[in-house]
Amino acid sequence: MILQLALPLKIGKWHTKNRVVLPPMVTWAANPDGTITDYDLKHYASFQDVGLIIVEATAVSPEGRLSARQIGAFSDDHLPGLSRLAETIHAQGALAAIQLHHAGGQTNLENTHGLPLLAPSAAGHE
Repeated sequence: MILQLALPLKIGKWHTKNRVVLPPMVTWAANPDGTITDYDLKHYASFQDVGLIIVEATAVSPEGRLSARQIGAFSDDHLPGLSRLAETIHAQGALAAIQLHHAGGQTNLENTHGLPLLAPSAAGHE
């Protein structure tokens, strides 16, 4: 009997080489401006036997960072690094997905590089 995790999987138009998924696990290794670092690329390149890699929590707003070194997806400046990251993941034979994230009121001015916190209510701002 073949282990089910080793079997390919079709998800819509996408195909995975197996059913192993790397969940999003933050490294807080991005540059302070949210751009991808060489460490980020090496980290994700190290997962060679995975069918789907979900990139760690990626901030969609500079005011919503949970870490000062969180990957960002809130500026056109992030696109080249995010593209390189996707290419790195695809080179391992894996599909790439990303966890979009906003910390709301659960962050601080250090993590947002002095930008005011952005949340739907005053909760967490005390």
